[in-house]
Amino acid sequence: MPRLPADVGHYEDTFRKVDGVWLIASRTTFLAFGGATERVAPAPAATGDGQSSFFSAGRPA
Repeated sequence: MPRLPADVGHYEDTFRKVDGVWLIASRTTFLAFGGATERVAPAPAATGDGQSSFFSAGRPA
């Protein structure tokens, strides 16, 4: 099941024109609210045959 976002907000970019081309100069992020970021366990390491030890016969173990 997907997790809910921990941070929600928006960003604002500042552009500058160089030789007739607009380039992004900076980006500022504004968080409407923020929460602690949940830490998840890393994916299991692959086995010697290139298959993840997490899966068995194509199904979750």
